[in-house]
Amino acid sequence: MWLYDRLTSRGFKVFLDRKDAGVLHDLPALVARSKCFIFVLSSDIFESRWCLVELAAAVRAKVNVNLT
Repeated sequence: MWLYDRLTSRGFKVFLDRKDAGVLHDLPALVARSKCFIFVLSSDIFESRWCLVELAAAVRAKVNVNLT
């Protein structure tokens, strides 16, 4: 994913669920520890249970949410 590559190449620590799927059991806690949450809007994003779990966790933890 170009956004992941771009951010990591600039030194940001990035979680991408497709690359780090082994930690999905702790997803809400992982999101809550984030400084920024980038929610990439796609045509079927709201059909994914995991994406909704991530977004809800970010909102509950008052993490800065950026929609793109």
